Amino acid sequence: MANNNADTGGAGSQSGTPVRYFTVVDNEILIQPRLDDLKKYQPRLKADMVGLAQMVAASGPIGGRTIYENLYRLQPGQRIKLEKGRLVSSSDWEWENIPATQHEPNQILDALTTEVQRVTRQRNVI
Repeated sequence: MANNNADTGGAGSQSGTPVRYFTVVDNEILIQPRLDDLKKYQPRLKADMVGLAQMVAASGPIGGRTIYENLYRLQPGQRIKLEKGRLVSSSDWEWENIPATQHEPNQILDALTTEVQRVTRQRNVI
């Protein structure tokens, strides 16, 4: 039921990873490249007021929220699974917490490439 192809539906992200949205329906995680593709699975869709406020204040989603309750955006390096009917999220790669440095751009690129290779060898990362 989930669509995990590389089509981002024209959307991108600051990290360069393809954007993916997800919801949980009947104890199954559904993943799609566009938020609109998931709306049909949540017939009683309600606005997420905190998500709306974040969109206005930050000009974009924060922490995986969207403007709808129960529709979420996967974060770079995030893994999700269901355990006993409960959504569990984890990440080995917190790209937003990379400390500032005075290194040359090539050194930064080399370090980032090494870290991405390390993480992707361990697991599938979107």
